[in-house]
Amino acid sequence: VHGAAQCKAVADPKKRDPAPKSLPELTLHLNVKGRQVFLFGRIDDELARQVIQVLMYLEQDSPGAPIHMNISSNGGGVQAGLAIHDVMQSITSPVHTLCVGHCESMAAVLLAAGAPGERAAMPHARVMIHQPVRSAGTANARQMDIHTRSIEKSRLVLSRILAARTGRPVAEIERLIEYDYVCDAEEALELGL
Repeated sequence: VHGAAQCKAVADPKKRDPAPKSLPELTLHLNVKGRQVFLFGRIDDELARQVIQVLMYLEQDSPGAPIHMNISSNGGGVQAGLAIHDVMQSITSPVHTLCVGHCESMAAVLLAAGAPGERAAMPHARVMIHQPVRSAGTANARQMDIHTRSIEKSRLVLSRILAARTGRPVAEIERLIEYDYVCDAEEALELGL
């Protein structure tokens, strides 16, 4: 995934497309033309920034036209993932999501955030949902209490999102995420992910 400034330089619809000069430039050119977003690796603030820039560029380029998000990630930061989720939900372009390897933790939430009927997983993909996890490091008792409350709030937010996206009751989602819930593509489909 590349920044929006690079996307505009390569695929500004008002300009004639220059011939790509390198493999990364060619890849970016083809991805923008195909309205593809690649979310690979750990979800952190930098990846979220890049994905959001591309989503917003593609939305501005052709509002309402489908965007295809390919995901292979073991998850990452809840806030970074929720930022991507919120943009996916706020744009008019339906985001079609595809798990192309594994979608774990926050990546599974983003898989489920795809447009209804437009979420898929490759045949040998793996999906895992669980409660949010956070390391408190060398926190004192008061800091541990703050971290615990923060994790509980995140757990409830993520449970509600997954329940809304899958059509399952929040209580069922909370029961499933009590421990790591791992499923294959077929089981993820049955769950509504």
